[in-house]
Amino acid sequence: GVPERYGSLVTVNNGSAIGYDAVLTGSDVDNAEWWATWEIALTRTGTFENVYLTVESELNYDDDRTYVYAFDLPDGWAPIRTENTDFLLEFMENGYNVSEGNGTGMGTVAVDVSNDDAAPVATFTVDNMVNGTVNESVAVELNATLSGDTGTNQSGIVMYVWDFGDGEMANLTGPETSHTYDIPGEYEIVLRVVDRANRTSAGHTMLLTVADITPPEVTLWFPEVVDVEGRGEVINLTGPNGVNATIVVNVTDADAVDTGYAVLLQVRAKDIEDANWTNQSWEAAVTAGENLTHTFHQILLTPGNQTVRVTVTDDAGNEATATGSILVWDMIPPVAEITVEDATLNAINLTELKENEEFVFNASGSTDNSRLLMVLWEFGDGTVDEDKNDKTDIGDLNEIVKHVYHAPGIYQVNATVVDDWGNSAEATVNVSVLDNVAPEAKFTTWVNGSQGSHVHEETEMIVFNATESSDTSGVIAYYSWDFGDNVTVNGTEAVVNHTYQDPGTMTVNLTIGDGAGHWDRISKTVTVVALDKPDFTVDIQEDEIDTNIKEGDRARIVVKVFNKGEVDLADGETVKVALLVVRTVPVEKTEDNRTIVVSEERTEEVASELIDGLAVNENKTVVLTWKPKHGSYRLRVIVDPDNGW
Repeated sequence: GVPERYGSLVTVNNGSAIGYDAVLTGSDVDNAEWWATWEIALTRTGTFENVYLTVESELNYDDDRTYVYAFDLPDGWAPIRTENTDFLLEFMENGYNVSEGNGTGMGTVAVDVSNDDAAPVATFTVDNMVNGTVNESVAVELNATLSGDTGTNQSGIVMYVWDFGDGEMANLTGPETSHTYDIPGEYEIVLRVVDRANRTSAGHTMLLTVADITPPEVTLWFPEVVDVEGRGEVINLTGPNGVNATIVVNVTDADAVDTGYAVLLQVRAKDIEDANWTNQSWEAAVTAGENLTHTFHQILLTPGNQTVRVTVTDDAGNEATATGSILVWDMIPPVAEITVEDATLNAINLTELKENEEFVFNASGSTDNSRLLMVLWEFGDGTVDEDKNDKTDIGDLNEIVKHVYHAPGIYQVNATVVDDWGNSAEATVNVSVLDNVAPEAKFTTWVNGSQGSHVHEETEMIVFNATESSDTSGVIAYYSWDFGDNVTVNGTEAVVNHTYQDPGTMTVNLTIGDGAGHWDRISKTVTVVALDKPDFTVDIQEDEIDTNIKEGDRARIVVKVFNKGEVDLADGETVKVALLVVRTVPVEKTEDNRTIVVSEERTEEVASELIDGLAVNENKTVVLTWKPKHGSYRLRVIVDPDNGW
């Protein structure tokens, strides 16, 4: 049943509490005792005060044990054991008295300090100081063991009172301590010691220098940068020689005390190792805890990746460097220029170019503040040249190219000059290409939707199509047709129709011309075939006609149609039989300022029927009906009037 933990709490009379823990650390084997010891340091500061102590214990025994408390005061006072947990520690003039909480005295030890006739003497050393200096943030080792009490009756030093000069103080019972200074500077350390008779020594002073070994912190930034998608943060170059950039430098040194700084700004024109640095410097002072900000203006940056380096040195020689990179994006377009030359690279008049001849377009006079990358050409005829590796061209950047126009006209030539930053500029010239090539005449013939040159007389129409004729200018000014039957057509239409009335072989001539006076002619033959057709006759059956009818009745005309030709009228092939009436009507006319009445004949189709399937030498009877008005009429019957039969 040895307790594992012996805990106690000491409470002073002003209500505050100091907690202690002690563990049983040994045993008196003979008496089978276990004990724990803890120490309380009490400092008297002028007046005598009584201190009440209460011990609260936590004991873990598995059987009944007796435990006691004993106070062991300095100067030989013998400890007294008791089971009471409340004590009174009473400070007296010449010693101490300890009693239990109920007032029962436990014992008194007298310490005579009345004959201490001199104050103590304070002195100390700094063990890790070199030439009066220690580094910041390093513990300063202070040693006051050489301090002592003087006089005939020495009562002994009981307290070391330290003033470290940075606002920090310490009252200690031991002679050795350490202290850390985080901010460099000069500090005055003062030590006073107090003896048991409460006499205080004079202060022992030492001046300590704390060295600055921490470099400042430096950052730089570019307030003029813009975030461009695909480029990152860049400065846009808008001037012809570069961009006058603004660079802001921030210096922070929390432990600085009226420290001066030298700031050196360096810019390397190109981001390559052997490039030269350009320098610009500036000096300033800053107080502890302040930030230093300086803006460098008019820093000339040229296009490309720039490296900016800032070096800051404080008065202690500590150095800090910040490096930044910035992409200076060239925003200045090049200047484009075009000249037109012949095959020998001699300049020519822009209106003297001829089709199918080779010419040279030259943009080598274009300039840029950075570097030209390529030239893209558009020739105005639907063709382009974007290949700077084209071996038929002249120049590494595609700035000199050859081109042939195959048709006359006015063409706008564009040269787009691109630099290595993607900036571009365009130059434009208009060239006039002369027509020096005759057109080419072509035509085809079509009969009943199929291409051919055989056509029947009278009934079949032939289509002449000259749309395949061409001219390099793209425009044919006229088409002149001679069909070979004394019929001609002149115009601008490339497709015409014609019907031949007589059989035979016809020579068809087509002549075309362009606007420049060039022409071409082509001839073809067309065979016109005689038409085999039925030959119809018609006979009115007068004996079946009632020639006297009343108005309002329907007249009935019976006719017979005969096929006297050599071709059958096939089934499904129809022919029209029409009834025409001829009537004489009075018409008023004015002659010599007087009105006269004359008779005129009027012919009108009043009925018709379609017949089919009439073979050679056969006939068909057709009945035509008509409802006439009052009057006298002559009758005519025509077979197939639409075809002239």
